Amino acid sequence: HAIITGGSSGIGLAIARILAKSGHDLTLIARGEDRLKAAQTELNVLCQHPEQKIAMRPVDVSDYEQVQVEINAAIDKLGSPSDVYLSAGIVDPGYFKDLEIDKFRNNMDVNYFGCVHVSKAVLPSMIQKHGGKIILISSAAGLIGLWGYGAYSPSKFALHGLGEVLRAELKPHNLQ
Repeated sequence: HAIITGGSSGIGLAIARILAKSGHDLTLIARGEDRLKAAQTELNVLCQHPEQKIAMRPVDVSDYEQVQVEINAAIDKLGSPSDVYLSAGIVDPGYFKDLEIDKFRNNMDVNYFGCVHVSKAVLPSMIQKHGGKIILISSAAGLIGLWGYGAYSPSKFALHGLGEVLRAELKPHNLQ
């Protein structure tokens, strides 16, 4: 079972296609229900065996309570995930001086806290299972500050720090 945030488009959907072809059960998480349904329909065709399941959960990853409820439901339905791909993200391009403060909060809420929320929600079952991977999807903008991405780039820098903390703290639990 793999859980993929941002699974209805872009990098998340590309990952889902690969995993569906390899026989994984999938839970796709994204905000837009119509796009999730379209992705689910596409991925069902790629399934390798009749028992394989492609589930979808319309979730705003910036809402911690909603994430908790939906991740628990996904785990109840398909079991503890072996892999969690955190691909949900937004970008509000613009110069720092020109961006409204809500753009900074929105980028951090989705790009950073969305990863924190999902990681916190999946960890109890993954620790109990004693194995698995949490994959954070960042950007070159998380390695060097990009001119014109005053809100986006810092949110991706934060993922780098989160990844380092998770790598160190989860190693004793056989989690990567």
